[in-house]
Amino acid sequence: MENYTSIQIRRHTAAAMSGIVDIVLMRPEKANALDMVLIEELTESLKHLRRSNGIRLLQLKAVGKHFCAGADLEWMKHSVELSQEENLHQTRKMAQAFKLLYEFPCLTIAYPFGGIYGGGVGICAACDFVIAQPQARFCLSEVKLGLIPAVILPYLHRRMGLQKLRYAAHAAQMLDAEEALSVGLVDHVLQEDKGGGQLMDFVKGLLSGGTEAQRALKALEQKIFPIGADCMEQTCQQIATLRQQSEAQEGLRAFFAGATPAWKKPLPSLTEFVGHEN
Repeated sequence: MENYTSIQIRRHTAAAMSGIVDIVLMRPEKANALDMVLIEELTESLKHLRRSNGIRLLQLKAVGKHFCAGADLEWMKHSVELSQEENLHQTRKMAQAFKLLYEFPCLTIAYPFGGIYGGGVGICAACDFVIAQPQARFCLSEVKLGLIPAVILPYLHRRMGLQKLRYAAHAAQMLDAEEALSVGLVDHVLQEDKGGGQLMDFVKGLLSGGTEAQRALKALEQKIFPIGADCMEQTCQQIATLRQQSEAQEGLRAFFAGATPAWKKPLPSLTEFVGHEN
C-alpha cells in the first residue's frame, strides 16, 4: 500500500541505484509540517517498507522551500479541545513514527534544506546520517511556544549529548548548517561547488558495505543503546500534559496573533544586566 496524500514513496529503478528508496514529505504549502495525517502515513510507510525485501538505503526528502517546519501549529492549537487521553493517543502515535524511523533495519539518510524546526529536527536526529544543504537552518523553538521537544528528546540526545542539546533547546536559537554540524545535528554540509560529487561518493561508500553486516551492526547498536518503552511513555505523558496547560495555549495564541507571550519580558540594558565596576 503506497497511496498516500502527505508523503510519497519513490523506488529507484536504475541498476546503480537498486535498493534505494525515498520517503518524500509532500506538504509544501504547509512547509511539510507534521499533522496526524502525515504522522500516520509516515508510520504506515515505515511499517510497509521494513517488510520489503532488497532495501539497502532509505532516504528522507521533501519538496518545496523547507524540509519540515515541525508540528503543524493549526493542528496543535486544537489540542486544548481534546481530553488528556486523546492528547496522549496523538503523542504516542508521533513517538511510534520516530521510533520506527530510528529502528528501521537498513541505513537511513535525511537531506534537510531551508527551515527545519522541532519535529523536523527530530526526523533528522532519528536518521543514521544527516546531509544538509548549505542554506539549511535548524531550530528547536518549542519553549518559545510554552512547549518542549519531548518526543524527539531521546534522538536529539543521542546525536548531540546533553549540554549541546540544552544549548539548542533552551535558547531556541536558529542554527545555520555549519553550527548544526558543530553540535552534532548534521554529519556533513554539502558544498555548492561540489555537492553532487560529495554526496555520490558518500552514498557509494555506504553501498560498498555488506547489506547483512550493516543491518546486524545497526541492530546491535540499538540493543546496546536502546530507547525503551518507559522512556517513550515519559516523553508522551509530558507533552500531552503541557499541550493543555495555559502557558502553551498562550504561546500558540500569541504566535497566531503576531503578539508577544505574557512570560516574555524585555531585558534591561547590557550594562544593567551584567553590572560593571565604577
